Amino acid sequence: MESARILVVEDEGVVALDLQQRLQRMGHTVAGHASDGREAVALAARLGPDLILMDIRLDGAPDGIEAAEAIRTGSCVPIVYLTALSDQATLDRAKTTAPEAFVLKPIRDRELQITIEMVLNRHRMEAEKQRLTREIREAQAQVKMLRGLLKICARCKRIRDDAGAWVLVETYIERHSEASFTHGYCPDCADAVRRDWSLNPARRPSGKGPAAPVEPPAPPPIAPGGAPPPPGKPPDPA
Repeated sequence: MESARILVVEDEGVVALDLQQRLQRMGHTVAGHASDGREAVALAARLGPDLILMDIRLDGAPDGIEAAEAIRTGSCVPIVYLTALSDQATLDRAKTTAPEAFVLKPIRDRELQITIEMVLNRHRMEAEKQRLTREIREAQAQVKMLRGLLKICARCKRIRDDAGAWVLVETYIERHSEASFTHGYCPDCADAVRRDWSLNPARRPSGKGPAAPVEPPAPPPIAPGGAPPPPGKPPDPA
């Protein structure tokens, strides 16, 4: 059985003492005891209990229902009402504070124990559900998705952005998502580059930066008489 810190709100001293002893026998810790509504609100805020057992009918104002309403404004601690009143009007009024359960007086141990266990388990499951929902929403907030029809050039593969400019695909994706790019060669392109380098050694990079542009070869000089020299034969001296 799960142990909990429980705040007891009961204005009858003998009943409050008996209830605290029962809770301790069940393995729970009595976080505090309040005998009126104002004290209950103050202790709930200061002690932060795991559960509150609240008597509906308390002497003076606020009563148990009004105290529960005040506690609900600043805390989601589960509240279980204790009452000897079972009239419909009281139940309808108490329901507006969204209590986890009702326990009728005289209180029976087994009923009280089962109620506390069920309330704590339901509250723990709800807290876990809210935690997971919060984590999912935070993860979704960090994900940017590209939707719609993108205009892309069939030749250069640039994409037209919202401003009408044609930008590189990777530039567009980086602007509209959390992705970034690193450049390299796929196997096919790597083979093609190596073939190009073997056929054109001047295009091979020197090791730092891209290869320098290759100047086209100068045209052969015109031999005397206006005819170019035959291939492989040096021109005659002028």
